[in-house]
Amino acid sequence: KVTNPIRLNGKNNSIKNSVIYNSGEVKLSGKALSENIIDKNPGFQDTKNFTPKDKSPLKAAATDKKDIGIIVVK
Repeated sequence: KVTNPIRLNGKNNSIKNSVIYNSGEVKLSGKALSENIIDKNPGFQDTKNFTPKDKSPLKAAATDKKDIGIIVVK
C-alpha cells in the first residue's frame, strides 16, 4: 500500500492544483509547500488524456478557477 506517493523537502519545492486520489498523502518537510490538493475521485471522462467529466470535482477547481487535469486543445 502506498502511503506517501509524493515527498517534498525544502523551501524550494511545492505542489499546487493537483489530485492525489486513493494513493496516500503528500508528505511535506523542510518548509515545502502544498496548495489546493484534491483527494476526491477525479471523475475523468478519458483516463488516457486525463480530461475531467462535466461534474468532476476538478472542474474550475484550480486556484485560477480553471480545470485541474490535462486539458487537450483541439
